[in-house]
Amino acid sequence: MTHVFILVDSETITMKQTNKRPEEVIHEIETGKFSLPREMQYPRCMNLDDYVFVIGRQPMPEITDVQKEILEMLAMGASIKQIADVMKYSYEGIRYHVEKLKETFNVGTKNELAAIYIRNNPHMF
Repeated sequence: MTHVFILVDSETITMKQTNKRPEEVIHEIETGKFSLPREMQYPRCMNLDDYVFVIGRQPMPEITDVQKEILEMLAMGASIKQIADVMKYSYEGIRYHVEKLKETFNVGTKNELAAIYIRNNPHMF
C-alpha cells in the first residue's frame, strides 16, 4: 500500500492510498494519469519508502507587467524606494501597486509577496 500526500499549498494537503508501488504512482503523476487537483501545476515527487509526497503550486493570478516587475524586485530584496528609483515611478505609485498585489494574493506583507514570486519562479533563484 502506497500513501500519496499531495501538498498544493500550505493550507491544502490531500492524502490518497493506492495498491500500486511508489515508482508506478510517480510514473502516473509524471505522465498525467494520476488524478491531482486541477489547480496543481508542475508537480514534483519524492518517494520515501511507501510514501509519495507530491508538491506543486497553484497558478498565479493575472497581474500587469509592472506588477510582475515589482514582484521580481521584491523577491530580490529591493525596497519600495529602490524599486521606485529603478522604475522611475513615485514612491507612492509603487506602494499603491504593492498594496494591490497584497490584496490580489491575499497576503499581508512584502515578504509574503516575495515568497510567492520565488515559489512560482524557482528557476530564477
